[in-house]
Amino acid sequence: MATSGPRALWNEKYRPTRLQEIIGQDEAMAALRAFVEKGVVPDLLLLGPPGTAKTTSALCLASELYGGDLGAHFLEMDSGEREAIATIKEFANSRPVQGGIPFKVVLLRQLDAIGIDAQQSLRRMVEGSVPTCRFIFTAHHKDRVIGALRSRCT
Repeated sequence: MATSGPRALWNEKYRPTRLQEIIGQDEAMAALRAFVEKGVVPDLLLLGPPGTAKTTSALCLASELYGGDLGAHFLEMDSGEREAIATIKEFANSRPVQGGIPFKVVLLRQLDAIGIDAQQSLRRMVEGSVPTCRFIFTAHHKDRVIGALRSRCT
């Protein structure tokens, strides 16, 4: 999907690219900016209804963290994609990138749309890849995310 040029969707074309451009969510944006400033990002669970800048916030955080060049540092997936868990596992366990930030970031959208077994698998990945990878999950419903995974995220 084109994100610039005449064929871009309006919401993609005008999507904020920096955390400071996101309007509303002031407390959450301040916390995310503090993570970027310190270069320390915990595993995150961003909750809220559609259209509340969960994905945009994660993209802005990663962009600011890596200076706009996400390259091999970042993986974005939708929970409904086939082989999402296997792809995430391969990415999380691959060698960390060299540079100022010693970890990669995985963004998984709609965590609450996948089953308990898949969430348990993700929990194990979160526990096992702490030094090399950070996870950002988005979800609409907190009660559809297993407690063991919620407890491992800020």
